[in-house]
Amino acid sequence: MKRLLRTTVGLMTALPFHALIHLCALFTGKDRAVEIFGPVASALITRTAEFILIPRVDDPDKFDEFRAKITRNAAFLRPLYDVSVVYQDSDRIVFNYRNCPHCEAFRALGLAQVNPYICDGDWQIAKRHASAWDFQRSHQIGAGDDHCDHTYLRKQRPPLA
Repeated sequence: MKRLLRTTVGLMTALPFHALIHLCALFTGKDRAVEIFGPVASALITRTAEFILIPRVDDPDKFDEFRAKITRNAAFLRPLYDVSVVYQDSDRIVFNYRNCPHCEAFRALGLAQVNPYICDGDWQIAKRHASAWDFQRSHQIGAGDDHCDHTYLRKQRPPLA
């Protein structure tokens, strides 16, 4: 059941882009078509992640609230992403994602070149929340790793002078 869910969600994301990229490639070449539609795919995944997973928090003092909400949201998405919390304390939470249906679908459709755009969405979200937390990632499924590690760190306020 989990496999069917993952495949369905991944293909729902990837198939429209697969068609668009291959159609556009007839006129521009595949690389240029990926350059055109990769950012669009990234924007779609990014907006979805912001809506479903990443709570809006713009203040480091609300990081505890952020940590509680993102943990709850990640638990909801566990069947889709095999996500788990591997570490947390008052200033940090680390998730491991063992599955990415989007990257897997693009790879299966012969469009692994789109995956860096998909993975870039995490950094776009982090930029929008830079006043409250920092983001780190050293592994990503879209680059061929067996997991993604997402670390969210409470933004440290500069000491008062």
